[in-house]
Amino acid sequence: MQQHATYVGIDVHAKSLACKGVNINDGQEYSKVFKGPDKDCALIRWASQLPGPVYCAYESGCTGFDLARKLRAEDIDCDIIAVSSLARTSIEKRRKSDKIDACAIRREITNPVKKYSCVWVPSEEIEGARDLARLRVTATDEVKAAKLRISALLLKYGHVWQETTESGRPKAPWGKDHMAWIKSIDLDDPVSQQVLDGLLTLLDQRIQENRALREKIADLADTPRFKPYVDGLRGLKDVNVQTAFLAVAEIGDFRRFKSPRRLSSWLGTAPSESSSGNRRSPGPITKQGDGRLRRAPIECNAPMRLRQPHKKYLLKGRPVSGEVEAIAAKANRRLFERYLHMVDDLGKSPNAAKVAVASEMIKWIWVIGRQVDRELGLP
Repeated sequence: MQQHATYVGIDVHAKSLACKGVNINDGQEYSKVFKGPDKDCALIRWASQLPGPVYCAYESGCTGFDLARKLRAEDIDCDIIAVSSLARTSIEKRRKSDKIDACAIRREITNPVKKYSCVWVPSEEIEGARDLARLRVTATDEVKAAKLRISALLLKYGHVWQETTESGRPKAPWGKDHMAWIKSIDLDDPVSQQVLDGLLTLLDQRIQENRALREKIADLADTPRFKPYVDGLRGLKDVNVQTAFLAVAEIGDFRRFKSPRRLSSWLGTAPSESSSGNRRSPGPITKQGDGRLRRAPIECNAPMRLRQPHKKYLLKGRPVSGEVEAIAAKANRRLFERYLHMVDDLGKSPNAAKVAVASEMIKWIWVIGRQVDRELGLP
């Protein structure tokens, strides 16, 4: 039933590796702790001497995928277990040590009934793109935070932006007029003025950093690895290059999800449930998975009420196939109609409707991604 002879559970830390192994043929147990800068190489040498084939596993965490890649490069099977899916006994919850954690992993991987899920190990290229996309999201959040600090400081001194256009509509903040207004303010306290000048300098730095990251992402999105997918996802309304690249980088490989529902569940946009007997009680979305990608389609659908139902015209130099264009057009029409139905016909909250539309939008992203896979000749 088992395809490996030796199973090894590893509790991974930055400076140590605690290993607990067992040979399922004769029941012999193995235990080893590796420390020092060459602990990964020592683990590989030790695992290579065990009765093979050898299977290793460790919990997901801040140590990332480096150890799994090294073990796989030496023809040693290794998986990373999602920490949220690893069951623990009552004793393991009360007592915790590296060896106990390694034993818990070993117990799960030797169980014939698999009750845990494994994390997909991306390539170094995908991981680098993912880090770049996440850094861009962080930089955007820092720009927003810097703006909030400036507004809060000005509010304390009674300065509020209230300029209007000739038609009487409020002028949008953080434009040229708004920035000129802020720079013209002279606070009475010289120290507070220095604080304001420092916040403006910090804001300018964050804006420059954010702009540089966007340019890097735009360049990377034009490479052969990402361009077909980014161009395809750009067919969805209000999805720009940055959002499309974030989706492609976070998902990595659309083939690892057998259905769009699997992708929605992985991302946390599927509804939670608390049902018993004949009573079914669906709840809010689970919010598991990466919050950056989950937030992106919700923000894309923010102007849904103002959206026009006609198809989106792509920029020059970003051609897509007729099949991808038809899928995107169908998705745009479907999402727009569903939003109006939920808000106007069912009386749902606009925010709840946007979340529901975002959950379906994730599924359309999977459909477009798989269509691009087929056009590239991928199974």
